[in-house]
Amino acid sequence: MKVEARSHFSSAGASCATRRGMKATANRPPQRKSLPKVPTGIQGLDQITLGGLPRGRPTLICGSAGSGKTLLAAEFLLRGAAQYNEPGVFIAFEETAEELSQNVRSLGFDLEDLIEQKKLVVVAGKTEFVRRVGMQKGSRSATEVFEDLLATSLHERYVLRLYVTGMTPRSQEAIAAIKTVCEKHLKGRYDLEVIDIYQHPALTKDEQIVAIPTLVKELPAPLRRLIGNLSDEERVLVGLDLLPK
Repeated sequence: MKVEARSHFSSAGASCATRRGMKATANRPPQRKSLPKVPTGIQGLDQITLGGLPRGRPTLICGSAGSGKTLLAAEFLLRGAAQYNEPGVFIAFEETAEELSQNVRSLGFDLEDLIEQKKLVVVAGKTEFVRRVGMQKGSRSATEVFEDLLATSLHERYVLRLYVTGMTPRSQEAIAAIKTVCEKHLKGRYDLEVIDIYQHPALTKDEQIVAIPTLVKELPAPLRRLIGNLSDEERVLVGLDLLPK
């Protein structure tokens, strides 16, 4: 005869009657398949999550402003690139590449170095950049815009802004010089936006423009600013990271 019994302890068991008395047997829990995980490399997080984040699945990080969502995502990608040799893509719609670089220095990472090693791609979205890759309200889905942003970054398309003051001879000279350099060295893989600060004065404060003309390389990261004489081709190429310093 086999009788079910419940132990005084937390685990359930079974009892079996024999000629010599009752014999206790332990129930074996069913074997469960473990979910494949990707280690984050973040101290304490892998222990809490029992091995890391689910492999091959999206993970949503929720929290209020300032709770550390951006830094958590950045550290996950940075440690993946630095410790596990896994390349990553970081897309930000608020921070610029320069701001991200400054933020992750507190974690001990050199963002520019990982970008140069092709281990990390940074897409600093922002409204202006989304507009430049062809998004028109109501005509394209968010997925299509995302794919364009990613393709643009992976192919190292250069996104440049040239700030000038009206169409003065100096402004026209700067525009012609930059267009010549771009057509010669970046043909087919650059976007150049010329911004007249007389028509858009608020941008000088937003983009921290202190002198004119100023050429800003927004992409690929890291962000660069080139101020003053733009007719020196070698100087411009160094400023655009097309020539070593």
